[in-house]
Amino acid sequence: AIVLSPHFFLGLSQFSGCGSLASVSIPEGVTAIRNGTFANCESLQAITIPSTVQSIGNGAFGRCFNVATIISLPSVAPTAEIGAFGSGWLAMGRTAYGSRMIYVPQGATGYDSGEWLNVLQDPAWSNYTVSYSL
Repeated sequence: AIVLSPHFFLGLSQFSGCGSLASVSIPEGVTAIRNGTFANCESLQAITIPSTVQSIGNGAFGRCFNVATIISLPSVAPTAEIGAFGSGWLAMGRTAYGSRMIYVPQGATGYDSGEWLNVLQDPAWSNYTVSYSL
């Protein structure tokens, strides 16, 4: 696991290809996860997105094939650019076994549209289920 110090944004491809990174908890205060920040982190299994994140860039989590759990704390889904979570056969969670869940706060909005819906909730892509249980 990696614990990051709070900054306003995470840099372009900052942790791309970290082969042994299994989980990441992004600290409160981060407002943007930029393009490719965690791309190609194939061991990544769990992600926690703080309530302060407002945007997720293209390919930020692309090719993170083993992600099974996402905890997203914003009550309004962060804007996710096309490809933020990968696309097609390169989508995150592709090889994760068992259930794949996105946990969001009760009453949260926006997690049923845009890139969140296209890649994360569409069974034809990655078969994630959204739970409004936080």
